[in-house]
Parts: sequence; C-alpha cells; structure tokens
Amino acid sequence: MHARSVDTPSDSDLRHLADLLDLLPGPDEKRFWRDVNARGDSGELPMASIQLLRLLVFAMPALRKASPTPGEIRRLIHALLIAFGGDPRRLPEVIGAELPFVTGGQPAVIGRLWLDDLIATSWRLYVRHHGDSEERLRSWPDPQWWVRNRRVGS
Repeated sequence: MHARSVDTPSDSDLRHLADLLDLLPGPDEKRFWRDVNARGDSGELPMASIQLLRLLVFAMPALRKASPTPGEIRRLIHALLIAFGGDPRRLPEVIGAELPFVTGGQPAVIGRLWLDDLIATSWRLYVRHHGDSEERLRSWPDPQWWVRNRRVGS
C-alpha cells in the first residue's frame, strides 16, 4: 500500500502498521483489493471495492503524522478491521501471495501471520487510544464500597 511519507508516527505500533501495509500492493492494484474485499471468495462482495479503498485512504493520515490524534487512530483501526477483520475465508492466501518475500512458501501461512499481526497491533492501539481509561478506572468503587454494600449470605 506504500503508506509512508516524510513524517513517521512516534508510536511504535503505528510504525509497525505502516510497515505491514507497506508490504501490500498499492490502491492501483484493483484485482488485489477486489479479492481482499471479497475475503478471497468469488461470491458477492461485502461492499464495493472502491468503498473499501476510500475507507482506507481516508484513514491513512494517522500513518503520515508524527503525532496523530486519537480520533485519527480510531478511524484507522476501524478501517483496518473492516478491511481485514471478520471471517477471512481465503484472505490469508490472497495476502500471502502478494507479499514480496514469499517464494516457494505457503502463501496462506504467510498471509495468516500478516493478518494476525495486523489485528493484534490494531487491538493494542485500540486499547491504548479508545478513550479516557483513567476516568473509567476512577469510576470503580474502592474496596470499602464492597464491604459496606455486601449482603449477608451472598
């Protein structure tokens, strides 16, 4: 996809996502993106390939900035999970066949490793940037609340 530009995200997980996406063909490779959109099946597409690419293009600014906003990161993660999450069917084979270092190996295995890495990295970013986790943690009562509100016999 070649998501690189002059600035590089300071977050190592965002840099890793950029590295993963940089292994994929660019948006001009319509066959590849059609196959990604179809999850590797030749059946009905979940959305038009152009919509999938549009979703990804509008999410890419998070990978082109040193310090993207939490909203940009969430938009990127959302786009990646729509594009590559869910039931992949033959998607690992489609992705593995396009990775530049796959020679003589099993594309489905390499593609599965790529997908697992992308999903795990996206999840780490989601957890880190999902909102004000400190506020949520503060909303939990202290242990004395449990002692005061505990019912006998429960």
